[in-house]
Amino acid sequence: MRSNAISRTFGHTPLIKAIISYRDSAGMLDARDDPASAAGAELAASFAVLEDWAAPAETLEAALSAMRLAIDEAQAEGASVALSMMVAALGYFERGNRA
Repeated sequence: MRSNAISRTFGHTPLIKAIISYRDSAGMLDARDDPASAAGAELAASFAVLEDWAAPAETLEAALSAMRLAIDEAQAEGASVALSMMVAALGYFERGNRA
């Protein structure tokens, strides 16, 4: 998990908050947990937020966080979240870093 690689200060962008929530939820889910458990439900909810993400990353930190998550997910074969995170990061870079 890389959530500790993202500084935990106030003022995170919505995308970084969503990524932290997803990583924290995934970290709390034990392999023995029932997917219908509270931990499983929290992971499913945070996964859905990222899977449906369509806005560009707002900052370089958010873009890099999205790309890190995309790489981690691609390595774990979670292509749907990986695609959304790559699109978010690319949106930031394509707009020319005009934040």
